[in-house]
Amino acid sequence: MTGRITVLHCPACGYGIIKITAEGFQCSKCFYIWTEPTKHVPDSRYYTEGRRIEPLDVIEDWNLPHHLACVVKYIARFGRKEGEGIEGLQKAQYYLERFIVKQ
Repeated sequence: MTGRITVLHCPACGYGIIKITAEGFQCSKCFYIWTEPTKHVPDSRYYTEGRRIEPLDVIEDWNLPHHLACVVKYIARFGRKEGEGIEGLQKAQYYLERFIVKQ
């Protein structure tokens, strides 16, 4: 059986590993608890600002596997995330090459 794993991000700190508790969702890093899942990571302007389509929506709509989702993510934020230059494209290349090798 195959399934999709949805990663929720903590609305307080942006961490991506969450525990589901009786109270709702709890961040594994800062222990913040909330009841509704959030879609956006805090301060994700480099993915969304000035765009009609958010990369996360593309990734989910196309049901991309992890490696290709990373490629889209790094290409989408190229030149937009402070402090990350060509390294982002090198990361995209790394994930694309790993995906190709595994095929």
